[in-house]
Amino acid sequence: MMLESLYFSLALSAHIGVNDNLNYIHPNVGFEYKNIYIGAYYNSERKTSAYAVKKFDFEHIDLNVGIVSGYNSLNVAPYISITKSLTEKTTLFLLPTIDNKTKKPALVLGIEFLIK
Repeated sequence: MMLESLYFSLALSAHIGVNDNLNYIHPNVGFEYKNIYIGAYYNSERKTSAYAVKKFDFEHIDLNVGIVSGYNSLNVAPYISITKSLTEKTTLFLLPTIDNKTKKPALVLGIEFLIK
């Protein structure tokens, strides 16, 4: 494991179908090794979330599956997202969520900038 696997990023998000007053700026620090990502970020509920995610590479998009903590609805929740790299340091992401008030499905759309 090398120090080069340590990364820092900043994500900006939009929450579609969510009625809460949420945070849209997400600083992130993590460690990547063989498509496994472990780290922490400042989440939409203004708390720290820890995560462990496995990235599956496909030709044009990636699928990320794992677990995340730090949300009001669940202490540990399943995590799934679809990502599309625009450049080596810029990625678009889409993930499902649930509105805390209505309990209806919603989406998080965003862009992440790798700072490293």
